Order: sequence, then structure tokens, then C-alpha cells
Amino acid sequence: MEYFELPVTRRVQINQLFNARNFCFATATNNRSPTFYFAEGGLINLNTALRCGRLRTSHGHGPLIDINNSPKGHIFFDALADREHVRRDIRNTPAIARRQALNIAENQYRTQPRNGDYHYEYTKTVGQINRITRRHASGGRIVLAPRPTDNQVRLLIARLLADGCQITVDGAIVSALGPSLNLPIVAGVGPYLHSLG
Repeated sequence: MEYFELPVTRRVQINQLFNARNFCFATATNNRSPTFYFAEGGLINLNTALRCGRLRTSHGHGPLIDINNSPKGHIFFDALADREHVRRDIRNTPAIARRQALNIAENQYRTQPRNGDYHYEYTKTVGQINRITRRHASGGRIVLAPRPTDNQVRLLIARLLADGCQITVDGAIVSALGPSLNLPIVAGVGPYLHSLG
């Protein structure tokens, strides 16, 4: 699918969120292409932005343009074992107590990324201060630079659309564009951005 074939409201959502100014970090691993994370206002608003999202370039479930209209919480770890410990604790905590458990983890670890960190995120439901949904542990490690340019972000979105990505808004699939063409993996943020042209 081409960008111009998307509904106007979807194009506006994508343009307002996914740009160089709102880029926060990427996650990368050697066995798949990177994922790029964005929040309105950029890294300084990472844990408070009312609109945030990610561009997942490759995954077992295919590429994804993910838009959220609720803030995300992010916790960063030096060690994978620490992240997995928190992940298990949160999974085993009753829903009513998750916010408190995440507050403890945020105080014990960091809410701002450093290169090489492991990452855990969750959705803070707007209007429901203690409701936590959509928890996710990133498969890769944090990469803060290079930062994509506006042109690279546009090319990245075009590539995702051409590859048949899904588009989700607040966790619901709003567009399933077709089977992924499974483009070759380009590991590393710099090489991936360079491959966009």
C-alpha cells in the first residue's frame, strides 16, 4: 500500500507522531531490523506524552506502525536478568496492584534510556490512574544514535507500508495491509537508516 492510499485521518496521525523531533530511541539486535520509538515532544516527554508509538521494521508477527493515545511508562535496565525479574513480578502481580509494583521498579531502576539498556514498557490508561495495560519487553537493546532525519522517517514508513505492515491504534488493528514481503534483515540502526536511501 502507498502512503497516499491511507485515510486522511490516519496520515495525519502518522505525520504528527512519527518525525525526527519526536524520536526517542531505537532497539536493535543482531537477528532482526531495529524498532524505532517516538513520543510527542521527544525523549524529555517519553513517560508523559499523550501520544506515542513505534515503527517495528521486522518481527515474527511482521512489521508494524503502532500508535497510542495514552502515555507509556518505560523502565530501563543494565542487566537482562533485572528486566526479566521485573517482568515476572509484574506478570504475577494482581492487576489492581500493578501500578504500585511498577512505581517500585521505576524507583529501583531508570525511566530514561542509556545506550545498551534493556527495555520494558507498559501503557498507562488515560483517566484510570491505576490501570496498566499492554506490557512489553523489547527484544533488542537501546540505541540512542544515530537519530533518523525527517526524510528517513518518511522513507521508513513508506517501506513498512510497502512491506504490508499492520497499523494499530491503542492496541486495536485498524489496518492489516497484507502479507509481509519479509524484506532482508538489516541489523543495526545506522545500517538500517543508511539502507533507506
